[in-house]
Amino acid sequence: MEKEFKTIDEQIEILKLRNVLIEDYNIAYKILSKNNYYYLINGYKNLFIDKTKNIEKYLNNTKIEEILVKREGDEGMLHAQMVIRRDFERAKEEGRKEGMLHAQEVIRRDFEKAKEEGREEGRKEGRKEGSLKNAIEVAKNMLKENFDVDLISRLTGLKKEQFMQ
Repeated sequence: MEKEFKTIDEQIEILKLRNVLIEDYNIAYKILSKNNYYYLINGYKNLFIDKTKNIEKYLNNTKIEEILVKREGDEGMLHAQMVIRRDFERAKEEGRKEGMLHAQEVIRRDFEKAKEEGREEGRKEGRKEGSLKNAIEVAKNMLKENFDVDLISRLTGLKKEQFMQ
């Protein structure tokens, strides 16, 4: 069953019959012309209904402006929650991006450090290998000059097997 459409004047009269205080008719008219009656009244009436009566009457001196303020307050709170949630998500995303940038920087720095350490280790290894090759070459030349094998080993620090090949 469909409800019959009521004019704003009729809506104001219904509110008066239900004990809503209408101090300024023009203000009430503006409120109802800008806000859906059922959304405004039915959405918030439970806060203002006199529960001691068996019929749907509002608490004494309930003003239509108070109902509107409650609705606007709720809308304001919902809007604030949405803004906070949106800002939180943005901040979280920014934090994630900043965290990723920081992590990339740390990885890049660690990679550069490891690369330099690897180069240094390679240099040391190369020097060691070069020294060993040089010692072997000296030892072989000493052998050609008929130096004693034990003397060559003692002077070069090499084992006999390393230069006797």
